[in-house]
Amino acid sequence: MFKRITIMLGMFALMVIVAQAGAAQTMTGNVPVQVSGWFSVLWGDGIDGTQGSVQFYFLTTAEGERIQLLLDETNLDWLSLNQQYIQATGVWVQAEDPSQPALFRVDSAMLETQPENEVSEAGVSGSKPWVSILCKFADVEDEPRDLDYFLQMFSSEYPGLDHFWREQSYGQVNLEGSSAVDWVELPYPRDYYVPPVGFMDLYPALVDCTNAADAYVDYTQYIGINMMFNGNLDGYAWGGGSTICLDGECRFWSLTWEPPGGFKNIGVIEHETGHGFGLPHSSGDYGLTYDNAWDVMSDLWSNVARGAVDPVYGGMGQHTIAFHKALLGWIGNSQITTVPVGTHRTLTLERVALPQSQNIMLVIVPIDEYPYRYLTIEARQQVGYDFWLPAVEGWNQSVILHEVDLTLENLAHVIDIDGNGNTGDEGAMWLPGETYHDPQTGIRITVNYATATGFVVTVNNRYDPPGFRGPE
Repeated sequence: MFKRITIMLGMFALMVIVAQAGAAQTMTGNVPVQVSGWFSVLWGDGIDGTQGSVQFYFLTTAEGERIQLLLDETNLDWLSLNQQYIQATGVWVQAEDPSQPALFRVDSAMLETQPENEVSEAGVSGSKPWVSILCKFADVEDEPRDLDYFLQMFSSEYPGLDHFWREQSYGQVNLEGSSAVDWVELPYPRDYYVPPVGFMDLYPALVDCTNAADAYVDYTQYIGINMMFNGNLDGYAWGGGSTICLDGECRFWSLTWEPPGGFKNIGVIEHETGHGFGLPHSSGDYGLTYDNAWDVMSDLWSNVARGAVDPVYGGMGQHTIAFHKALLGWIGNSQITTVPVGTHRTLTLERVALPQSQNIMLVIVPIDEYPYRYLTIEARQQVGYDFWLPAVEGWNQSVILHEVDLTLENLAHVIDIDGNGNTGDEGAMWLPGETYHDPQTGIRITVNYATATGFVVTVNNRYDPPGFRGPE
């Protein structure tokens, strides 16, 4: 998924990584060993507004063994490993709870071709049908929504999920063939799956939920499974995926685990299915996951507060950022340009939502010679699912800048120049006549003027014009 941008910039190769600080702590072996399997990421998103986000990594071997990995994100291009078959070298360590399986601390990792499952190519395109399974805890009778609600959630009409992802991907992805299975009962009560404190073990819920619906669904017809539970989980909604065996087929499925607070707001499902497609979070400059007002993979709730609410399906999300669209191949190389160090260019930007031309949609500005740090430039306008985006009075469009750092858990951070904690005000919106300038990086970005569906900008990346003489 990351291939398009990494090829362009020669970015961030797979690197040696060290143990995550404070993770677990008793070595069960000192001699490095190798394990191979499908790497997957699971993201937990606080559903009640008081929880932060969490991120876990797993490897599933060809024999079906599921291993939790310990990683240090600051030294690994983990996103390019996601949903890929890899070989990891490291040591086994004991979990904090001795009754739990050992963890694998990764010291290095590399992509590996597995004969029956070739390493997937970059990009997400084509038909991506999901099935929603409505799962009742054995001791909870409530059925918060009926089957028709979940079936219509996949509608190709606004604001259905098929409609949403078609607009996000410029028609390159659809959810045709998606379906839902009426409420099935799990074999155990809620407390069996959800501990009084800490995170739930998602795997037993996945196994029991899919088994309970097995008579009603052929899983091989779907790429993703939404599990819709009739009671609260551990305070989180979860998204990502795993390699599992269903209906005689062992492969990677995109997965979400949704409490009632998730499926009552379609924006949460949009966010979690985004994780299922491999999208990470973005954020602002404040160390928070949910403070980027320009991304459904971050702060969809400020979008809701501005009116993005459907009377049936609740809060709705905005578009994801251009960086993420490029990761999935939806913005192709012909609409991405790089302004290398020592150069400058004047460019016409096309808006991210409902573009009307083939102009550039993503500008990449490398920071010095670091292969893993750069700025991105994109244009946003209040159209389509971006209709409720922030705006400055008199303007329904603006230029948005992000700093991307591949050594961070949230790779893209929106640049908010006023530092007031609000990425939805003028500090993050760049308009004609305004210039972003960072003396430390030598990057200067000027918004020259607006077009009907974007902007003309001039980018100077440490460029000294002919005859220029610096300070004596």
